[in-house]
Amino acid sequence: MERCRSHSTGTMDIHQIRCFQRVAELRSFTAAAKHLNITQPALSRQVQSLEDDLGTQLLLRTTRGVQPTAAGQVMMEMGANLLDYVEGIRRAVTSAANDPAGEVVVGLPPSLSGSLAPCLIEECRTQLPLVRIRIIEGLSMFIEEWLALGRIDLAILTHRPGMTMTQTPLCEEDLVLVGRACQADGSLRSISFDDMANLTLVMTRGFKDVLNQQMPSGRHLRCDLEMDSISAIRNVLATSDRCTVLP
Repeated sequence: MERCRSHSTGTMDIHQIRCFQRVAELRSFTAAAKHLNITQPALSRQVQSLEDDLGTQLLLRTTRGVQPTAAGQVMMEMGANLLDYVEGIRRAVTSAANDPAGEVVVGLPPSLSGSLAPCLIEECRTQLPLVRIRIIEGLSMFIEEWLALGRIDLAILTHRPGMTMTQTPLCEEDLVLVGRACQADGSLRSISFDDMANLTLVMTRGFKDVLNQQMPSGRHLRCDLEMDSISAIRNVLATSDRCTVLP
C-alpha cells in the first residue's frame, strides 16, 4: 500500500532524480548503489529526500525487489526526459567552450574570390558549423593593410618579402604575362624579368612593388598606369598595347 506524505518545502535536485532513476531502472538499491559508486544508505537517503520533497512514495520494496508506484512511474518518465535535457545542456555548453564559434572575416583578392569563396564557405559549414564566414574582396595591398588594422581576421594574398605577420604557404602559382603586344602568334613562352623591363605595363601598385623586388639590380618595370581594379586592367588590355601580369 502506498503511503502519502504532506508536501515538503525542500527542493529536489538532479542528483536525487538520478539516484531515483537508477534504483527504479535496476529495481534494486544494492545494484543502483554499486552502479552510482555510493553507499546504499547514502542512496536511500537521496531517494527518501526526493519522496519527502514530492510528498508521495515513489518506490515500494517487495520480495521481488523494488517496484515504482504509480507516482514513481510518472517520475521515471519525466525524470528521464529531464536528465536527457540536462545532458543536452552539458553537451551544448561544453561544445561552445571547446569548439570555435563566431564570425571570421576573410580577405580574398579578386583573382581568387570567385573560385575559392564558395569552397571555403562550404568547407567551413562542414568542419566548423558554429563559425560564420564573411568574405571581403580586395587587392593584396589593401588586404595586408586591413590585416594590420584588425579589420579582417585572415587572408589569402600574394607573398611579399618583408611581411611580418604569421604566414602559412598554401601554393605556388605560375605568373602569366598578358596583353596584345606580348606574343603576336599567341604561343606560350617564358620571359625574363630583364625583358619585362622593356614592356609598357598596367598593374596594381601592390603587385608592381612585389615584381620590382624580383628585377635585376638597377632595372625597374615600366608601369605607366596603375589601377587598383582587375576588371579595369582587363578593359585597358583589350584597348591598348599594354601588358600585365596575372596568376
